Amino acid sequence: MAAGTITLKQHGGTAAKEMVGADLGYWAVDCKAAVTAKTGIDASGDLSTVPAIAHAFMHYMTIAVVTVPADDTSHVHVISQGPINVSAADLQVAIRALGTVDSINLSSADVFYRADFRGHHA
Repeated sequence: MAAGTITLKQHGGTAAKEMVGADLGYWAVDCKAAVTAKTGIDASGDLSTVPAIAHAFMHYMTIAVVTVPADDTSHVHVISQGPINVSAADLQVAIRALGTVDSINLSSADVFYRADFRGHHA
């Protein structure tokens, strides 16, 4: 390698790493209902569904990105720093405990951890 050349190995090789403050984590939450209109504050001034999910995640890790894909409006995707000592099962319990948020019942939501963010869905 020439002097001054930087080589990035992402998703492969012996030095592959994704680093911010910790390795990146890729999550999907299946809310079982469309949440594209549930991204702010509800009529009573409380967090709507997507921010409530992000807030639940923030108890366990630092959030880098939260999005609802245009082609699957029932999923919330999260990119985080971490996870550190938390599993999808732990987060699923936390999300389901939110109950109904802004008319979306999260008591049967599923949480998936992904190895990477290729493609959209869990």
